[in-house]
Amino acid sequence: MNNHPIIIETLSPLHIGKGDSLTSVGEYVATSNRIRIIDQVHLHNLLDEKGLQQEYMDYILNYAKNTHVWDFFTGHKIENEVKYNREFPLHAAAFNPDSNNILELAIETAGQKYIPGSSLKGAIRTLLFAYCIGADHSLRSRVENIIATADDLYTIKKRILHEEDTLLNSELNLFRVEDSLPVAEENVVAEISKRAHLFGVRTEGLDNLRECIDVGTLIKTTISVIPQLQDSNLLWLNRDDLSGFFHAVNTVTDHYIDVELKLLSKSTDSIAKEIAGELLGLQKQLKQSADQSAILRLGKGKTFIFQVILPMLNEASQNKIIRLLVNDADARINFPKTRVLTDNNKMFGWIKLSLPELPTSEINYFNNIIENPLKGVTKLKAYFLETKKVCLMYNGIFYPSLQLVNQLKTHFKKGQEIEVVLQQLSNEGKIIHVKLD
Repeated sequence: MNNHPIIIETLSPLHIGKGDSLTSVGEYVATSNRIRIIDQVHLHNLLDEKGLQQEYMDYILNYAKNTHVWDFFTGHKIENEVKYNREFPLHAAAFNPDSNNILELAIETAGQKYIPGSSLKGAIRTLLFAYCIGADHSLRSRVENIIATADDLYTIKKRILHEEDTLLNSELNLFRVEDSLPVAEENVVAEISKRAHLFGVRTEGLDNLRECIDVGTLIKTTISVIPQLQDSNLLWLNRDDLSGFFHAVNTVTDHYIDVELKLLSKSTDSIAKEIAGELLGLQKQLKQSADQSAILRLGKGKTFIFQVILPMLNEASQNKIIRLLVNDADARINFPKTRVLTDNNKMFGWIKLSLPELPTSEINYFNNIIENPLKGVTKLKAYFLETKKVCLMYNGIFYPSLQLVNQLKTHFKKGQEIEVVLQQLSNEGKIIHVKLD
């Protein structure tokens, strides 16, 4: 089994639900920039001490008029005595507590936020299925035929998921994603989530507050790949550096962004232009990664199966799916007329997966001590970084990134010790290029 340590970087706020839902009617307090979850035991004792228990109960039971207990606390001058179990930042340009009485907490284990391996693997599964549709003409034809011959989304989705199960159920038993390590409390924030209507339909008000992992948080997990049989559908997953996996995910994400940009271009709403700008930025990152990392979406606001597979299909299939979505009351709430955004019109849930940089301090580098002048036949021990990069130490001088002449584009596991020989020296006697022995 090949175990790959993975760094997850949040490129936008990430909310993965299934934690508790709290209300501002007695369970949490929100101000312009903080969320504070009330210690209910201490509050009960405090209200008893002040003789305010019945008045407080009457206040919160009249929730049609009162949705913010902070007013009760300040009105009775006990706001400085109330204690809280937790508090964390609230990101909001202008927060009105009376219009936002639900706080959806993120999933947690042992009191700490994390990314479940099942959530990440589920998103990856749909992306890999979409990639297979694009790469396998026979599969693509079957999916397009399903769409052409069925007239409702339920039937189409059921039959397409059967194709996905047939293709991937046994294959992805060879692909494992561990739960991430816990996220530090300092990386937890609350965001307002709103549904932006981009095609002429307007609604007032905001959706719920959501507890999120903040932008720029780095989280560790592990992806394991069991080497597969030679006739596997996903043979490209075998590569030790995960570049085949990264390439598959990026290919689908790139196509998805193209279709999303095409849809957004039909909206005259200024928010659509903001989303398009953010997507173009993500697409630029994706193309600069050279398949050394992958970008995808997870949790709140994530893409769902029709959005993911849509870009891999012919135009007739795309148009039919969009037409059915627009006409389906349950489906169109998510796509394509609306988007779930933060208070400042940013998307939720974009993440980047990458292998960690090889930490030089953790490697006991073999020092190639050679008294005679270097020649093209002199063997050197080096550490593989990527297809055309290695690092090595020669006579006490550390070369953190050397060009590797690798004509066959041979792949090794990142950090694996390999043998190379000199390809080129500078006039000062420093190594410029090496090549595989």
